[in-house]
Amino acid sequence: MSDSSYRQMLRRWPATCDIRDEHGRSVRVTPHQWRHTFACRLINRDTCPVLLTGPARRRSGATRRRAISALRRMDTPGAAITFETVAREAGVSRSWLCNQPDLRAEIERLRARHHIPAARPVPDRQAGL
Repeated sequence: MSDSSYRQMLRRWPATCDIRDEHGRSVRVTPHQWRHTFACRLINRDTCPVLLTGPARRRSGATRRRAISALRRMDTPGAAITFETVAREAGVSRSWLCNQPDLRAEIERLRARHHIPAARPVPDRQAGL
């Protein structure tokens, strides 16, 4: 099942089952919430935790590969390299990128290398001079 199909199912499922929060509002379930709840329930039923680490490692590796691939695609002259643009291109969160020291350093290096000077000089009154 593709990631987009999985997310689409998680969006539709609470509405189909009419699942609501304590205030009567429809709930939204993220893939992270679903995995966390599922894993906690398995652990509470004495499932061996080692069985849960393999899928987590695979997801982590896939996330890392997506981020590296996005950086390679974006490493072109004139590309706007920011944590936001890389996160969007890779389909990862900004906080995850910031917590990966090597990827963070690479983003900062590419951002400095791809820095595009302002097309027009900033007027003195706006520059705070």
